[in-house]
Amino acid sequence: MKFIFLILHLFSFPFSKGESNADNTDKSEYIISNGQMMYGDTDVNLAYEDAILRSGNDIIHFPPSQIEKVAVIDETTGDVELYHSGSFGLNNRQYLFQILSEGKTTLLYREGLKFSDYEETEYPAFFILIDKQVFSLSNDKKEMIKQLDLDFQKDVSTYIKTHKLNLSDQKDMTKLFDYYNLLILE
Repeated sequence: MKFIFLILHLFSFPFSKGESNADNTDKSEYIISNGQMMYGDTDVNLAYEDAILRSGNDIIHFPPSQIEKVAVIDETTGDVELYHSGSFGLNNRQYLFQILSEGKTTLLYREGLKFSDYEETEYPAFFILIDKQVFSLSNDKKEMIKQLDLDFQKDVSTYIKTHKLNLSDQKDMTKLFDYYNLLILE
């Protein structure tokens, strides 16, 4: 009797594994790596600079150098968080950045990045992605506006003043770059 149960159990395993992969129809979480989109349960670990994809019985770790984009569902809010990988400045290391606003100029967010392994000075938390290049965004309002397209600097300054935006707040910065990206489309 135990022998028959064991045989049935062994034969059902490959089918159940295939079923679990087939049931993975949730397409809201994904990793794009080397131009290929892979769906599954994803997670981002900023402390270790990697993204994790669970699909069926497989668990795959991706370093930032192999990632173009990651989508993760925030379990507390249900919102989809997007991440982009890139390097910036003189620092050749790849990092994962949270995408706050996508467009021609994409607003990225990442706290705690240091100028170098030997220095304690940290970059400001906001970055911009332009033409696949990541740049640190200044904390100073005037300097930040100078980093944007000259044709729209006055409009951006007026928008900040009119809407009383706090340039250290993620939601306000997201509103600002959503507006800015609409401006540069026109």
